[in-house]
Parts: sequence; C-alpha cells; structure tokens
Amino acid sequence: MKLSQLLSRFNISAAIASMRESGVETVMRESRRDSRARQIQTRLYWLLSAMSLAVGVLLVRAFYVQFFNREFYQAQGDQRYQREISVPAYRGAIKDRNGEPLAISSPVVSIWANPKELLENRATMSKLASELGMGLDALISRITQFSDREFVYLKRQMSPEAAEQVMQLELDGVYAQREFRRFYPAGEVAAHVLGFTNIDDEGQAGVESAFDYWLEGRAGAKRIIQDRKGQRVQDLAELRPAMAGRDLVLSIDRRIQYLAYRELRQAMADQSATSGSVVMIDVPTGEILAMVNYPSFNPNKRNDGANNALRNRSVTDVFEPGSVMKAFTVAAGLESGKFLPTTPIDTTPGRIQLANYTVGDTHNYGLTDVSGVIMHSSNVGAVKISLQLSSAQMFDMFQRFGFGRIVKALIGGGRDIVFCAQILGKTLRAFKLRSGGERNPSEDDESRRSSLLR
Repeated sequence: MKLSQLLSRFNISAAIASMRESGVETVMRESRRDSRARQIQTRLYWLLSAMSLAVGVLLVRAFYVQFFNREFYQAQGDQRYQREISVPAYRGAIKDRNGEPLAISSPVVSIWANPKELLENRATMSKLASELGMGLDALISRITQFSDREFVYLKRQMSPEAAEQVMQLELDGVYAQREFRRFYPAGEVAAHVLGFTNIDDEGQAGVESAFDYWLEGRAGAKRIIQDRKGQRVQDLAELRPAMAGRDLVLSIDRRIQYLAYRELRQAMADQSATSGSVVMIDVPTGEILAMVNYPSFNPNKRNDGANNALRNRSVTDVFEPGSVMKAFTVAAGLESGKFLPTTPIDTTPGRIQLANYTVGDTHNYGLTDVSGVIMHSSNVGAVKISLQLSSAQMFDMFQRFGFGRIVKALIGGGRDIVFCAQILGKTLRAFKLRSGGERNPSEDDESRRSSLLR
C-alpha cells in the first residue's frame, strides 16, 4: 500500500475521532446550559412567589387598615399634625358713668417652649435669650429645670412686635400663644376702686375681683393643622366660639375722681399726713362719684408699689365717726317731736359731766339752738339732746341709717369689704350694669356734677 494511501486513511480516522470528541463536548455544554436554565427558572419562580406573597400580605394589610381599623390610624395621623388650640376671649371693659374707659384689655403674646425639643438645639439658645431679654444662664437654667415637661413659659405678655422677632428665629420647640393684658388709663388715680388682675387676667382686687364673673370672657377652641415646627398651616374647624366678657359701667366720674385725687395729695402735703381718703357721694341718688386714697399704686406696674399702698383705706380702715354722729343724734331729736331747729340749747359752761367722763366743747357757745349745735359741732349740745331721748329711739335711728349692720361685700382683695352708700340707708347704686342701653342722667344730676368740677 502506498504511503499516500496510508496517510489518507490516518487523517480520516483522526478526523472521525475529532468529530466524535467535538460532539460529546457539545452535548455536555448543552446539558450544562439546560441545567443552568432550569436553576434560573426555579429561582425566578420562588422569587416571584415570594414577591406575590408579600404583595398579597400588603394588600390584605392595607384593606384591613382602610376598612377595619381606619379610625384608629386616622386618629394617630391627626395627632401628629392636628391640634386643638384655645382661642382667648378679651375681658369686658370697665367705664365711668360717661362711658370713658377705666380698664381695657390689649392683645399680647406669650412665648413658651417644649424643653425636650429646645435642649436638642443648645446652639440656638443664645439668640433666643437675646430676643427674650434674658440672660443665657437664666434661660438654660429654666429649660433644664423643666426638662421633664413638654410645656414651659419663657416670657409672658410680650408685645406682638417683640414676639414676632422671637418667632422669626424659627427655632424648633419655641411657640407663641396669644393672650390679653389689662391696661388702666387712669393709672393710680382709680387704682383702689378698680383693683387689678393677675397675669392670667383674673380679677384679684377691687371691682375687677368683685365683678370677675361679669367681666371675664370664655375662651373658645379651634382645630388646626400645623407643621413640624408648630406653625399654623390651616384652620380646620371652630369647635367653640370665644365669648367676650361684658362691659361694666360705674357711677364713678373720672373727672371728679381726678380732681379728688389731686386735692387729696395737695392736702396731705400741706398737713404732712401719711395717708388719706376721699369719698364723694351724690346725696340724692346715693351714687359714689369718686373714691380715692393716698398713697396709691400704679396697677399697670403693680410690682413697683409698696404692699401697704394696695389697701383701699376708704373701705378697710376702721376709724371713729366722731362729730358725724351729731347729725344723726339731731335727726333723732327732730323726729321725736321734742325739738325743732329753733329749740334753745344751753351749752354753758362748755362742758358736761357724764358718769366718770367729762364731755366738753372747744369753746363755750352758751345759749344756742338745735341748728347752732350742728353749726358749732357742739359736743355738749348733742349730749343734752340725746339725754332727752330713750335708748330705743337712738338705736332705731342709727339702725335705720345702717349703723350696726353688716354691709354686703362688693370689693374683693384682702380685707376690702364695701363700696356703696348703704350708710345713708339707700339702695346700692354705686354700680350700673349695662348690657343694653346707656343711662341718661337727668339735667339736675349733670348740674350738680358740673358744680363740683368748677
């Protein structure tokens, strides 16, 4: 056999063997590829199954939340963004008989904070302290002291402009609250009559306390949406409308009140007195036109005055009536029919002995009459008139004028107990409560008051 033929056969055998080896490798590769594909398909199946199960669980949970437990989750959401806030109501004004304001309420703003939120931003406290007019150490001490709370006042009753400067800092945990503060235009002139309120606008003395139920307003309530910094975003609903307090009109005339105060201060300076009081009453009506005391205080800056200046001496201090009683003694004598204004009374020698006491006059007025007893303020003459009357007659007269009776308390605050003219035996008319029309004083009333001003 030729060599060429041998080589040809050898190449054919090698080719066949090579083809056989190549086919096996191909089959193996295809087998491995099919195995990987099956693995991928299995994984995708389980992955899609897990995702479908998760989506199904979420859908079931969403359905449960939306339809079976909706109110609970709605409330939880509302608590994070909705707030019910108080809407302050202003206190009723106090006016004099002519409608002039004696006490009014002006809007102010109080700054408060959530200590837990504010302590997380200590770096901002220096700016806050500067705007509040406080020392940094004092502010940090106050916040730290109430760190376990969610509410603490930083400064009360700031002007709206000053409070706006604080809120422009946009500090987390710092909030503003609208309030009202009492202002007294007459200052110390009518301080004892009006009294004052505390920082929460509650009456503490004087008319403010006695008629607190009449003057106080009723705060309202409103539901709002606020952002995470506590700023109001939207008003949702008015839950309860705020009701303002009712105005109170007094019988006091501010002009006469001022003149009485001025004259009292001058008289005290002339006599070097330590205290004094003046009460002016419109006799035909029993209305009090003026009631002043000195020393007084400024109710707008009450902390500046001494404590003894807060007392309304006109109605709290005890003093002897003295010669005032002579007028009532003479009235009892005239009513008895035993005396006339012209009945002679001998006061010689200017003194009279009563048991172990000697009652005397500053001068010997000699023979005078009942009118002269009043004119000269004769102690001897008054004693002689009273000796002609029985104890029952004297007691009846004094009692009808109000002596010995407990007077209804109308002014609060400490020991303040009265503000009326009941000692004249008249119905209380010191105050006029007006929810409707105004009182129209008669021409005679106006002429009497005008004469006082002259």
